[in-house]
Parts: sequence; C-alpha cells; structure tokens
Amino acid sequence: MTPYHSLLTNYSIIAPKAISTANKHSFNVIGCRSLKLDIPNGKSTTLIMLKEVLHALDITATLISVGHIDQARYSATAKGSTCTIFNVNRHTVGLIPAQNGLYKIEHRVAASDHALLANPALTIMDLHWCMGHIAPEAAKWLIMEGLITRVSLNSGSKAKPCDTCTYTKMACQPVSKEHEGEKSKEVSGKVHTDIWGLSPIKILGNKSYYVSFTDDKTCYTQTYSLALKSDTFEAYLKYEAWLHTQHDVTVKMLCSDYGGKYLSTNFSNHLANQGTLHRLTVHNMPEKNGVSERLN
Repeated sequence: MTPYHSLLTNYSIIAPKAISTANKHSFNVIGCRSLKLDIPNGKSTTLIMLKEVLHALDITATLISVGHIDQARYSATAKGSTCTIFNVNRHTVGLIPAQNGLYKIEHRVAASDHALLANPALTIMDLHWCMGHIAPEAAKWLIMEGLITRVSLNSGSKAKPCDTCTYTKMACQPVSKEHEGEKSKEVSGKVHTDIWGLSPIKILGNKSYYVSFTDDKTCYTQTYSLALKSDTFEAYLKYEAWLHTQHDVTVKMLCSDYGGKYLSTNFSNHLANQGTLHRLTVHNMPEKNGVSERLN
C-alpha cells in the first residue's frame, strides 16, 4: 500500500474499499496498480516491481507485506539488524538495514504527494480531511491562530461539499417502537428469527452461536446452539419438525434480516417448496427485526 499517487504506473481507480488496522481503525483504498522501487543491495540497488499496489490516502508511508513477498515466491529474513530479500533463485536482491526498529527504504516522491513535508501548502479541503472532517472554517481558524504548526494553507482555496460528511450526516426515518402490522392470530403464522454470536467463550459442544425462532402470537422462543452460522438451515429444519410434531402446524411466514445464512439456495428452495413466505428486513436496518434483536 502507498499514499503516493506519482509512484504508481498504469493507475486505475477502484471503488473505495475499507482496510482494517490492528487497532480497529479503518481507511479506504481508492486505486490500484504497479510500483517500481529501488531497494538497497549492498553498494548497489535493485529495481523491483511491486504488483497490485493499493493507493491509500490516509497512510503516511509505503508499506510492503512480507506475506505478499512470500506469495511471489520471494523470501525475506531478518538477522543482525538487516532484512535480506531473496528472489526465487535464492539470489540476494535486497539488504535493508534497520532504522529505529523498522526496515525502511528511502525513495523520492513528488512534493504534491508527500503529506509530511515541513510546510505543505494544503487546500482548505485537504486540511478539513486531515483534521478529522471538522468544519473547514474551524480548521482554517486553527491555522490562523497558530494552534497548528508546520502547516501552511493555500489562501486561494475554497471549501467544497465533502461526500464523507454528507454520507455520515444522513439519517434514516425513525423506526416505530410499536409492533408493525397486526399480530399473528395463529401459532406459527409469523416467526421471527436471528443469529447471535460470535460468543467470546465457547459453550459445551464447541458452539459459538445460537439461532432463535420466536412465535409472533405467543412470543414463545426456541433456540439452537450452533458451531457455525452455516448450520442455521439445519436448525430451522429441527424447529419446523418440532412445530409439525408437537402442534401440527407449519410456518406461514419467516421474518429475518438479510444475513447470508437465510439466503442460501437450500434455505430459499425449502421455504418455496413448503409455501412459507420469507419477509426480509430493509438492508442495514436491524431495528426492523426488532423482536429477535431485543431477544438477543
């Protein structure tokens, strides 16, 4: 991954993709292509081509994955404060000394690409993004008051609409806390279901999830412990068999979210063959599956 657009060749834009970090933060990659890099190799350097490099604006240095080095059939070893990189023929192509505990390669980048120059002339929107999307005028005030140092602002730049701010400020219509529609007048006329997990502690049988089935008329709930989410369909068959044997009824309507465990081919075909209606909640609105969510 790299923040430097100018280093990438044959650049192509991709749909923003979120990458999670070890501290549970995330950032987006917006492009992908190849990157040529000179790595030190004793008294000389070796030119290598990194493929499928992701362009991420929110990181401050180019990061190279040891796992991807291995996938390319290269290898890397760290010994004596030096990282040695070998090619597929076991020839040394890089000797990278350690600097403050990290193996760094210095490479030149365009001034417009470097986010850590002593006095970068940022536009008002660049500053808005760097300061965590605070109001552009507030970010500008921090510069004018000298509360942010080593940063200069392009005075001719103007504030523009920010797609990220617009998206995060959008609100959906409030979900009613009351029961939507009439309650079912018969047992199994409507059944609410959802999965809970992953449990931080496994229960007996090495199970980490449970699936619940709640009857809308009686609010009676059956739960089944699961080792995997993919076991949901098997649990539903058990619940269906219990209803048929103990109450001589079948499920008229099954209410669930858009989880993949409820949308598998086997599950969908079975519901269709049994004549059971499958009512799905609105995407990304678990509140619509309120009966099961409150149970969890």
